[in-house]
Amino acid sequence: MALSVNRASHLIAHIVCGVLVAHYDLSDLAVDGLSSSIFEVCFIACMGFSQPITPLLAKIRPSLRGFYLKNALVSQLGFALVAIVAIFVLGYLLRFVTPLEAAAQRTLVFLGITAFSLLPFMVFQTFKQYFDALQKPVIPATIAVLGNSLHVVLSYGLIFGCFHLAPMGILGVAWASIISRSIMALAIGLYCYYCHRGVWVSFWRQRLAWNPIKKLVRMGSYGATQHISDVLAFNIIPILVSWISLEAVVVHQMVLYLSTFSFIIYIGLAEAAIILTSRKGSAPVSDKKQVTRALLRTTGCFAVLFSLLYACLHAYLPLLYTNDPGVVSMASTVLIVVAVMQIPDAFQLLFLGITRGHLDLKWPTFFSLLSYWGLALPIGYWMAFSLGFELLGIWMGIALGVTVLALLVGRRIMQQKGTGMKV
Repeated sequence: MALSVNRASHLIAHIVCGVLVAHYDLSDLAVDGLSSSIFEVCFIACMGFSQPITPLLAKIRPSLRGFYLKNALVSQLGFALVAIVAIFVLGYLLRFVTPLEAAAQRTLVFLGITAFSLLPFMVFQTFKQYFDALQKPVIPATIAVLGNSLHVVLSYGLIFGCFHLAPMGILGVAWASIISRSIMALAIGLYCYYCHRGVWVSFWRQRLAWNPIKKLVRMGSYGATQHISDVLAFNIIPILVSWISLEAVVVHQMVLYLSTFSFIIYIGLAEAAIILTSRKGSAPVSDKKQVTRALLRTTGCFAVLFSLLYACLHAYLPLLYTNDPGVVSMASTVLIVVAVMQIPDAFQLLFLGITRGHLDLKWPTFFSLLSYWGLALPIGYWMAFSLGFELLGIWMGIALGVTVLALLVGRRIMQQKGTGMKV
């Protein structure tokens, strides 16, 4: 649950800041949308790049964790610098692909500030992965909740001109992100310093080594590629939906928001799978089977629960957003597909978490690329525009993609020795 809360705090802070920006100047929402399409990809890539740290630190001897933590921190900061350069380049190119010149210029300024928040974020993320390896996710989750709460408070003050400052609009969100993430990085670093002195002694005494950094970069690149693939696929889908109708875009966004609640729970379970399977790397087979059974049962229960929830309330959930009969009818139909895909979606995330816990990254990344780009998008396009299913067809393509991904990664785990999946 702590892992889900960690992810949810970032998401809720982003949504609340968007609402604050809309109340200050509705036109700044265009800046928020343009910047999110660039920053979100790099932000998610950074999270994916850091995930192999947890299983790696969990599997090595405790005396070496400070050494690997130091090398991990350097590799994460290096990747953050690459992501910052990518943000600047993409932000500059944005002016050539959008007719909104004023919004594109303001987006570049916004990205130029908020991009540097990736440096403290990656410091926080590195220590978070360290505590996850120790099966202590509550500490980083608490810091994340407090830090993102501070982000919202600072955003409000800087947007509307509190604290005896001039109103900054959406640029206030950018400065708030740098301040709050720097405090989060400082807080988790100080906690590690005062409560894990042995790691810090090893951290400062050991020198950097190329082989651990190269290993972390190689493993992190698979995680980053997979996360970028998923995010880009879901960023392209709204473009396809816009070819249908404005109403379809509205419905698609509504369904995404409604399905986010279950997705956060599944992401938390997947991260729990990374922690538990990596810690059981050298455990007896019986212990591995026990952990695997617990993960499968918990995930299955949540998947069935959300599936029934979406199925039973498919006609009522859209009413939270609008009373328009056409929109409600279209959204309720799509929610049936969402209900059906809950089980494969939950298990594909769980299985990917298990493979990451065992540092099996190459083939699952390939399966993810194949499922989204080779199946979900082409088949969704074909069903939407050739067969005439429109928005429903796109979501049916997504459902097929996550189902195939769950089957491929599940079969991959079954073929690996020592995973405990043959239960």
